Amino acid sequence: MKTVGIVQLTQAKEAISQLVTKFGGQPVWLETPEWPLNKNTQEPLAFIGQIVLEEKIYGTPQAKVAYLFINPEDFADSALPEDGENAVILQPGNNAFYDCKESATGPVMQHSANTTFDADGLCEFAVTLEYREETPVDETKYKRIMLDMENQPSSFIQEEEVLAVLGGTPAWMQADDSLFENAHLIIQMEEDMPFQVDFGMGDFYAFMNADGTEAKCLWQT
Repeated sequence: MKTVGIVQLTQAKEAISQLVTKFGGQPVWLETPEWPLNKNTQEPLAFIGQIVLEEKIYGTPQAKVAYLFINPEDFADSALPEDGENAVILQPGNNAFYDCKESATGPVMQHSANTTFDADGLCEFAVTLEYREETPVDETKYKRIMLDMENQPSSFIQEEEVLAVLGGTPAWMQADDSLFENAHLIIQMEEDMPFQVDFGMGDFYAFMNADGTEAKCLWQT
């Protein structure tokens, strides 16, 4: 049975400079910075957050930290990794799929219009994880999103209105669209985060390959 991390957020009062799991602000790099660029415009993508790949959740992948990025200008057009408008950088890792530059800082996230946090404060959030054993799928409980889609197993993120879950098994909005053979889910995230992202009223999924050397992300609506 897999252990997952249920994400709980606290707004930071000052910039977080430690190498910990967090959202917003600027990344804290483990190695030489690798800031990904939009493949279409060569402009830097915006930093969403960083995830320390804890052994309790992820086992022992080669990578130790995953950094999430997205096009800050036009979220809805960057759903697939091939679009070149989103990225997951692993350190250490093979990030050759992305165009990167050696820059430690870049565009940051902005507060969403309906944030319940202090909109005048930092758009940066510390993470506390509630560790749980992933509940085995109840074959009698499914979530039908569209009439022409298969029923999908429900999960914490659907049943409890959780904003994000680290690790575990993805609860797909549509059909299974895993990005690697034997893929490991890094995070499934709702768009109702306290910063401005648009996943088309859907969910964001980031994956790494079996040995934790490469990563990609997408979202479904």
